[in-house]
Amino acid sequence: MTLGAEMELYCEMDTDGGGWMLILINGEDAQYKNDLRYGTNPNGKGSIAMPVTDGGHKIAESVFDQMNFTQVLLKVATTGNWVRVEYSSGSTISASVAFAVDMEDGMTFTFYDGRVYTSANSKSACCHGPFYHDPTGSGGWMWTDNYGVEDLRKGDIPDASGGQCYASGCTWWMFGRS
Repeated sequence: MTLGAEMELYCEMDTDGGGWMLILINGEDAQYKNDLRYGTNPNGKGSIAMPVTDGGHKIAESVFDQMNFTQVLLKVATTGNWVRVEYSSGSTISASVAFAVDMEDGMTFTFYDGRVYTSANSKSACCHGPFYHDPTGSGGWMWTDNYGVEDLRKGDIPDASGGQCYASGCTWWMFGRS
């Protein structure tokens, strides 16, 4: 299997039962959605290694699909907040969904503090993602095309009080687990 981007397998063993493989980094120095979104750099980009906090990095989209991930973990390095994303049906998640700047139906979102939401809780606005747009009512998304591809705002995973960073200073990591 060709991994695409220069890749060092990194597993996150301390979060939500462990066994997570790092698949994407959206660094704190800028919003890299236009380099990381589905269909852009499909053969991978950068170097998937820890503790990288700058730049845009992702594995090849075909490798993502071959891994048959049933769960994805989104984690913000600056806060440590995370959300586990999975289809309510247990189906595998495709690269076209994981790297989309859009929401997805049929998903369950389990937050680090035990809150659980579904796609039905997401706002019905277009162009936020991946997976969801603000299911908690306190904000929450990694990237947006709300004002077009030039919209380089970066969201956060809010805590229960709604605290978030909403700045390029947030490093997002995406992990997958089967």
